[in-house]
Order: sequence, then C-alpha cells, then structure tokens
Amino acid sequence: MLLVESRPGERSARQVAANREATIPLILDEVLRQRKEQDDRLEYLRRIAGLFLSIFLPGSALVLLSLDQPVRAHAGTGAGALFLLGFVATLVVLWQCRWYVGPKITSVLDGPYRSGQDIHSFRHALVQSHAAMFRFNERVVRRVQRWLAAEISCFSLSAAVLGAGLAG
Repeated sequence: MLLVESRPGERSARQVAANREATIPLILDEVLRQRKEQDDRLEYLRRIAGLFLSIFLPGSALVLLSLDQPVRAHAGTGAGALFLLGFVATLVVLWQCRWYVGPKITSVLDGPYRSGQDIHSFRHALVQSHAAMFRFNERVVRRVQRWLAAEISCFSLSAAVLGAGLAG
C-alpha cells in the first residue's frame, strides 16, 4: 500500500512512514528468499564435492590395483599427494561448520525490543540482522567455492599425473 506523492518532490511525514511500513515486509521477504537461495547454493557445492570424491576415490584405487605394469615412483608419489590434497579439500567443503541460519537473536532483542521502539524499527533491525548474516554466509559460500575448485583441480591433476606415469 504505497502512497502517491501529493505534489512532485514533496512528501509528508505520514506518507514517508506509510511507504516505509509497506516496504519493510517486502524487503524481509526478499532477504529470506535470498537466504534460502544461499542455503541451496551451499548444499549444491557440497553435493558436487561428494560426487567428485565418489568418482575419484574408487577410480584411483581401481586403476592402481588393476595395473599390469608398475607406475613410475615419482608419478605415483605425485598422484598420491595430489589425491590426498583433493581429499582434504573435500573434507573442508563437506564439514563447513560456520553457517548461520538466522539473525542473532540477541541483537534483535537488545536493540529495538528493549528500547521500546515501534514495529517499523523492530522490523528494520530484523532485516539488518538478516543482511549481516547473509554477508557472513556469502563469504563462507565463496570460500567453499574456492575449496571445491581446489578439490577438482587436485583430483584432475592426480589423474593426469597417474596417466602420465603409466604412459611413460
């Protein structure tokens, strides 16, 4: 229920308050939608990490166990080290612990609730708290993306080094 300005460029205090009161629920809905999308992105990255691990772990083991010819020592050691780094990167992606589901309740309670501010101020503080958690979680998602890229790189390089060790 946004109010229209009575004269271009002028707004009364009542119109501004009504516009703010009408837009805060819309902003909160958008913030919650983006938080859900953020949760889905993290879960998607974790699934990809698990898929790469489930492909490369048995694949590397089968290649090493079913070889008729030995792998050169340097190639085997390099492939093993790269696989181990990829495994560690996978564990970092899968066990990401620092993730906030919602706003910090204490910041909401200690702010507008204790000071007795109106509902608009309370909703505004709630949106700000959600936004702060979104920014923190976004850094976590970016870090998980970097670890996932490291995992994929290590596993791929491990397979390439193992293949080069078999060929040469």
